[in-house]
Amino acid sequence: MSARRLALAVVAVAALAMLGACGEIDTTALAPIDDYQTWRQFPPQVGAVDGHGSSYREIFVNDVASEYAHAGRYRDGAVLVKRIHALGPGNSKGPLSYVAIMRKLDEPPDDLPTDGGWLFTKVAGEVGVAEERHFSLCWNTCHRQAPWDGVYFDYGE
Repeated sequence: MSARRLALAVVAVAALAMLGACGEIDTTALAPIDDYQTWRQFPPQVGAVDGHGSSYREIFVNDVASEYAHAGRYRDGAVLVKRIHALGPGNSKGPLSYVAIMRKLDEPPDDLPTDGGWLFTKVAGEVGVAEERHFSLCWNTCHRQAPWDGVYFDYGE
């Protein structure tokens, strides 16, 4: 590899690291979400979407998120969980790729990193089994422009 290509690769990796601000975080002070699959579920979304590529997405929201008033800000304690699957044959649900989590934290404990009041994390596997990692890239490149307080759909009842 030439010195120029190596330098470009190093700059690209550094830029991605700064944008993503990735890293494992301690969520033990937050309300557990291991039971999220019992929460209110929305119809699956299938196909290509920014941030998740061409995928099969299942979305679950807790009771606090379900009480969203269709305008303004989500209340502290609102949690949205999105299970991202690969697409299977005929746009069916394929294997689980990761779980994306949004938690509304108006006053985050232990200075957890929030963006627009939301803590964005991903789990490379199932919640409660794999470690959660913070991703500010979600807010900076996508959710900042979402119409409902950083969320693309109104999940209120």
